[in-house]
Amino acid sequence: PGKNFTIVTYEPGEPQYLDTAWDYETAGGEILQNVYETLVFYDGGRTDKLVGVLAKDWNVSADGLTYTFYLRDNVTFHDGTKFNASAVKYNMDRGVIVNGDPWNTDLSPILRGGADYMASGHTQADIQKYLDQKAVEVINETTVQMHLAYPYSYWLYVLAYNCVGMVSPTYDQAHGGYSPDNQSTWMNEHCCGTGPFVFTEWVHKDHITMTRYDNYWGTKALPAQVIIKYSDDYNTRLLALKSGEADIMFGGVGQHYYALKNDTSLKIDINPTTMDVEFIGMNTRFAPFNNVLVRKAFIESFDYDTYINNVTNGFGSRLNGPIPAGLPGYNTTRAYPQYNKTDAAALLTQAGYGSSNPLNCTLYYNIGNDVRATACLMIKQAIESYNPAYKVNVVGEDWPTFLADQRAKKLPIFYLGWIADYPSPDNFIGPFFYSGSYFAPRVGYKNDQVDTLYQNAMKETNAAKQLAMFDQITDIGMNDSIYILEDQPQNLIAHGPGVYGIVYNPTYSGEIYSTIYK
Repeated sequence: PGKNFTIVTYEPGEPQYLDTAWDYETAGGEILQNVYETLVFYDGGRTDKLVGVLAKDWNVSADGLTYTFYLRDNVTFHDGTKFNASAVKYNMDRGVIVNGDPWNTDLSPILRGGADYMASGHTQADIQKYLDQKAVEVINETTVQMHLAYPYSYWLYVLAYNCVGMVSPTYDQAHGGYSPDNQSTWMNEHCCGTGPFVFTEWVHKDHITMTRYDNYWGTKALPAQVIIKYSDDYNTRLLALKSGEADIMFGGVGQHYYALKNDTSLKIDINPTTMDVEFIGMNTRFAPFNNVLVRKAFIESFDYDTYINNVTNGFGSRLNGPIPAGLPGYNTTRAYPQYNKTDAAALLTQAGYGSSNPLNCTLYYNIGNDVRATACLMIKQAIESYNPAYKVNVVGEDWPTFLADQRAKKLPIFYLGWIADYPSPDNFIGPFFYSGSYFAPRVGYKNDQVDTLYQNAMKETNAAKQLAMFDQITDIGMNDSIYILEDQPQNLIAHGPGVYGIVYNPTYSGEIYSTIYK
């Protein structure tokens, strides 16, 4: 601490938002996890152990419904105001009432009164009804309680997710505050937390700067400054790393591994254990994907082994469902989706497509992710090989635009990835298959049997029974053929040979910069 050096990272795709209640993607998450802090967080690279951050200690009631947190008393926000139990309540109530994606996926349904509020019209009366439930109670300035709607053993891990990073209530209120279903223009572009870095500057499509917070309550960050630069062009990022302009580079490392591995101007960290799922979602609201035969044909048109072996250079593994290897509920016996062009062509014919009724669709991906671009081109080549009249248009969009279009349910078919918000199988089953969660509504998937099973599974306290229900949901969802599950990728990071202190955790969004030095 005290040394005056800067860490520069180069990566594709700038954030969509910086508001903890609305940002639900990795580029923004990287900023949030460095500027904001949660009550608890992961112990370094471990996903099975949490440590207190803003909370010194906590306990859980015997019925699993009440969590009591004892807070640090020496913490200030970056605007100089004091962190306390009232700030925790403000942030929790703000998240539920705003009803942004991370909250209505991960937190609101579990908090007492949260599900009813989500289902309401979000009027002032609805807000008051939720607040009357006292899901979050201030006991005193250093003690706060949270009350759940049902026992949920992963609640502490949910609270480690960056959408629960503590925002200064004073700062938020000074810049317009919050209201249900509306985004704060100011908070989408600015931050004010308690973390080791202060958000300093965002020059759109160029860089974000964070500066060490010298009044930080804990161990101060090693870098005096962090600059995260953005470029969708791989060669731009690589040249910056090789020249020493950048210290760390993300994007394309696995795809170009054999061209980089003997380069002495950089080092590559290979992290084989991830909780990531790469997939293509097919939106059932759009033809031709409203036909299950077409969806099955697309699933059988992807050459999984060639993609993993040649495009990712083997830094990935097959998936037979949305739960990745390493989590409870990963099924080692379920069959993998098969690559079968003959059967795929026949399915399209059976669905009524041919020369007189040509298939035409547009497949979207985020510019700067060359691996995803290649996968999309593989699908295009396969489908168009069946009939000269078939056409798959591949279109790249910049990351914020791509996310906005996907969230607005405008994309008929798109390539995206999912990283665990927290290390629980329901964080994969819910988003992919439950109509009240994240991806399922964006692809128009609603299966009443799945929804009932999921709602019951979330309240099941017997772990074995719960996993069996998740397995049943996966079988149904896979048969409904909504997603092309490409792979569970490994994580590769390229950095300068004199850069140290990088800590990898499968749940992180990018880097935690406070420990990095050179």
